[in-house]
Amino acid sequence: MIPNIAIIGVGGYGKVHLRHLLDFHKRGEASLTAAVALPVDRTASLMDELDSIGCRIHASLEELIDALPELAVDLAIVTTPIHLHADMSIALLQAGVHVLVEKPLTASREEAQRIAHATKSSGRQLSVGFQYLHAPEVQELHQLLYSGPIGRLEKISIHGAWPRSHSYYCRNNWAGRLELNGSPVLDSPINNAMSHFVMLALSLGSPPGQAPATPSSISAELYRIQRIDSFDTAVVKTKIRNGPDIEIYCTHSSERIAAPRLKIIGTKGRGEWIQDTFATLEGEADFNWRQEAHPEAHTRECMLRDVISKLKDPSSFACLPEIAVHHVGLVGNLHRHVPITLVPEDRTRQREQDGAIFTYLPGLDELLENASNSSKHLHELGADWAVAPITFSPTDLT
Repeated sequence: MIPNIAIIGVGGYGKVHLRHLLDFHKRGEASLTAAVALPVDRTASLMDELDSIGCRIHASLEELIDALPELAVDLAIVTTPIHLHADMSIALLQAGVHVLVEKPLTASREEAQRIAHATKSSGRQLSVGFQYLHAPEVQELHQLLYSGPIGRLEKISIHGAWPRSHSYYCRNNWAGRLELNGSPVLDSPINNAMSHFVMLALSLGSPPGQAPATPSSISAELYRIQRIDSFDTAVVKTKIRNGPDIEIYCTHSSERIAAPRLKIIGTKGRGEWIQDTFATLEGEADFNWRQEAHPEAHTRECMLRDVISKLKDPSSFACLPEIAVHHVGLVGNLHRHVPITLVPEDRTRQREQDGAIFTYLPGLDELLENASNSSKHLHELGADWAVAPITFSPTDLT
């Protein structure tokens, strides 16, 4: 039997999930039974398409939950903003529905604990949308990393530069915010756009089937270049208990795009993963492995199939709360211990591209890449606007 699926939120990133669900529906892999859609997202063409397949439209989550006995929904996909994840996921779990919530799980450890309790008490499954954990090349890479060809893992490094325009931060009322109406948001590259790659590094930092890597020490710099509440640029270096160091170099304030990339260093070799491109390993005895990556859309479909499969087969993989909470813990510790440094506005420049305005920091592209290649902080490389990193022992990671 194919599962009945509901989607909560069809605007913003919900549009991406919706297109996949419509494809799954047309192929007979799932039945798109219901959707919660705000009036602003109810275009005539979308309403006609959903009506043509018998998908019921609801004005609110509460209205959907009231209709659940009739709809017999098996899985609900929550694509709403970060600060709504916990309450919506918990309401659905308590109503007897399995949940796939978009990343991150939540913005606080307390909310993550509430979700974990609701998942256990309801007997339902909650999965988190870290799609790259489901990528075929990533799963094979993970197995190979712990089978010996590059020796003991010493370091996993992430580097990514995704410029974001002014409109990106003005598209809703939570982008770039630390909290909204008393609820934590902690929006940043690490907690939102590039959280996929942070979670990926934490996962690869421990053997398959084990809990993600747990830092024993963190050293970090956080910078605000955009005019937002949170940070948009970060260097984070962690020491892992019984595992490789994990380092993060990311920004939304570069002049150019640099595709997210993981570099992996072992005692007897090295590896690399570039988003939607390939994964490679080179090790002893002329060991060479390379696997091409599928586009992001294919990876999201892999995730949805895995989540559906796990509803019937507990041995199937999905990113459960006990996995995703490691990311929540890292983000919470950064905000708890590391102040955000404001880069002076007179150091920044603006550019226009396709009608969008971008604020960027000249020289940041090269500086961040050099920091990644040399395993150093921006402060160590002499940036006169940079501050010395804060080093601390994290707490409440899970």
